[in-house]
Parts: sequence; C-alpha cells; structure tokens
Amino acid sequence: MENELEEQFILRLPSKQAKTVRKALLKGKKKKFKNVLSISLDNDKEIRTGEVRVKTETLQAKMVNLPCVIDSNTTTDKTYIFKTANISQMLVCEKTPTEGSSSQHPHGLAPPLKNVRKQRFRKVLHNKENIEEVVELERELLLLLRADSEACSTRFEIRYEDQPPIVNERVLFGEPISDSGGSSESSEEVDNVQ
Repeated sequence: MENELEEQFILRLPSKQAKTVRKALLKGKKKKFKNVLSISLDNDKEIRTGEVRVKTETLQAKMVNLPCVIDSNTTTDKTYIFKTANISQMLVCEKTPTEGSSSQHPHGLAPPLKNVRKQRFRKVLHNKENIEEVVELERELLLLLRADSEACSTRFEIRYEDQPPIVNERVLFGEPISDSGGSSESSEEVDNVQ
C-alpha cells in the first residue's frame, strides 16, 4: 500500500487487563505481544463497536469521540519532542456492552475534566434579532466577495489625517493603471494569466 496516514486513539481498559498489556509492552517483544492483545472493530462507521481480546479474556469495545483534541508526542533522545498525531477518539473496553448509543464521551481523560462537555461546552443562548442581522451581514459579505473575485481592476485609498490620500488602482491582468503617492512595492507588475 501507499503511504497511509497514521491514526491513533486511546485504549481504555479495566485495571486488570491494563496491567497485563502494560507488562507486555515493557517486555518489548512484538511476536509475543500479538498473543497478548488483539483488537477487531466493525467496518461500519456508524456502529463503532468491536471486541478486544487480552490474553484469553474478551472485552466489548466502543469507539467514542473525546470532547477535545489531544496531541500525541514521541521522543528519541528524551530532549526533543516530536508531534506524531492528533487524538480525538477513545476505545472504551468493558466486560459487558455499554447501554446507550451516544458516541460522544461526556468526560475528559483526567478526573478534573468530569462532565467537561456539559460544563465547558454549554449551548449558548442567542438573541433572534442578532441572528437575523448576522445572517444578513454574511449574505452581504458573500455578495461583496463574489463581486470582488469577478472584478477586472481594483482601487484602494489609504488616508491619513495630515497627508493627501494615497490612491492605488490596478488592473488584475496587466500593469497598474495609476499610482499616486504609492511606494514602489505597491506598483509592481502583475503577471498575465493565460
């Protein structure tokens, strides 16, 4: 296969199985580690469930979205740290399948972040009049941006209180039309696009 992007997630196991996996990782033998841990997930992105086998025990797993994005780092010499991935999902493993279909995890990873999704990411109350005004302003901005992208030339002025205005006018596909009081940087030629 071609170069695939590396994807990472957090694996949350019960304490007994976590100790088993931690011991196998510290030994560092790849061939034996395959016998200790295996993960099989359903291919359906909406179901987000699977099974995790730790030695002979089978656990039910569910992929959940974390309330925030976490950076994953690695080091080779314990001096320089390199970012390897953004982690936004966690595989929660339990002996019995979890009830509920929510794929959004309500808590963070550390105890102070319990119910962080409700506490820090509350729904914001909106004023209906302000919403209508914002929608209208966004519409006007899109019209102006569309008109600007279709323009053949641009003209802008820089005004200071004590000085005459600096006007710069230019054709987008050619040379500047006029440049009064502008610097040499603003009067550079624009390459013809063909």
